[in-house]
Amino acid sequence: MKYFDKILLSLVIILISATSAFAEVRLASWNVKRMNSENKNLEAMVQIASYFDLIALQEVMEEESVYNLVKEIQKSTDSEWGMMVSHPIGRGTYKEMYAFIWRKSHIQYLDSAVVYLDDRDVFAREPLSARFETKDKSTFIVSNVHILYGESKKDREPEIIALRRYWDWLAETFPNEQYFLMGDFNMNPDEDSFLPLYEVASPVILDGATTLSNTDGKYANLYDNIWIPNNIDGNFKAGILDFPQILKWTHSYARDVLSDHAPVYLTVYSYKEETGLYNSNPYEFTEVPNETLFVRANKNSLIFHLPDCPNYDDMATSANLIEFDTKEQAETAGYRMAKNCSLN
Repeated sequence: MKYFDKILLSLVIILISATSAFAEVRLASWNVKRMNSENKNLEAMVQIASYFDLIALQEVMEEESVYNLVKEIQKSTDSEWGMMVSHPIGRGTYKEMYAFIWRKSHIQYLDSAVVYLDDRDVFAREPLSARFETKDKSTFIVSNVHILYGESKKDREPEIIALRRYWDWLAETFPNEQYFLMGDFNMNPDEDSFLPLYEVASPVILDGATTLSNTDGKYANLYDNIWIPNNIDGNFKAGILDFPQILKWTHSYARDVLSDHAPVYLTVYSYKEETGLYNSNPYEFTEVPNETLFVRANKNSLIFHLPDCPNYDDMATSANLIEFDTKEQAETAGYRMAKNCSLN
């Protein structure tokens, strides 16, 4: 990336600036790996979530699981927590939900919860944003996003590039607010597809990695992050919470019972509210075409067909049809590609 070092320098300058007018809060983002009410070690999840005041969760599969988490975290912390869960979002039959949970003694939900109206249909899972307020009445927007993984970086690029258009939309919708864009971006922040977003924002995590490798203590990719406005003047601390080490778990066990992603966090000690406001014209760029596959599969035979397979069109009217965004999703669900696909 041609100006990644400059962004790093400017972020360091921002992070050491001492300011006032903000009650300290701890914001976090966590991909909780297909969270449902039966597949998580809830006690461990409560322990990790208790470190923060507001958490954006990705890959929530059912609302009840968030309700159970909030109920248990209230018992553990002896404080009241709020929750918000989106409707199921996604293409085909695979859908997941975004969620926010927050400690009410530090943060309150204010208003403006909205799933992005993606008129260009670039995002497989459109981001969810909401406006929150600290106990000293400072307000800010938090946006929750999970970028489609796909088959390769090429499949992720359209959504990464479109994040700049999303940021511009936030600015038009909430012109007097600061934005914290957090989630699982499925790309390291030094990729060129982030260049449009770098014009207005910076990632708070620049080193390290967030996805658990199979080797204890080792992480593979810096996919999870929090982006903040370039022009915000504040005092922040950011990091990655090594939850397997805290829980004294192996990576293999952590991946099985909790998540293959570590939470990322941003502690906001203070910031000047008149800074961080959007001050740029909309970015002009050529978007990369979205090449999501839309795999069609048979629920009985567990065989899937790609768009260029001979029987792909026939599957559209099958009573046993199930669809996936990508080949990888189908394979993860236990399906195999039709043999005649390889003949094309």
